[in-house]
Amino acid sequence: MKKYNIAVVGATGMVGRKFLQVLEERKLPVENYYLFASKRSAGKTIKFMGKDTGKRSAEDEAQIKRLN
Repeated sequence: MKKYNIAVVGATGMVGRKFLQVLEERKLPVENYYLFASKRSAGKTIKFMGKDTGKRSAEDEAQIKRLN
């Protein structure tokens, strides 16, 4: 079975949290989850898939991609 990589931008917002809730309920075949948030929320953790998960700043990731 194919496994997917899923990125959620805005993971700490209302829609992002609901999206993560749906992902947990569906138990999709996922290899990696990448959670992005604003700089204000970056570095904080949220509980996802039974674990505390760190988030990355979407702005920082965009700047890193431009440099490469």
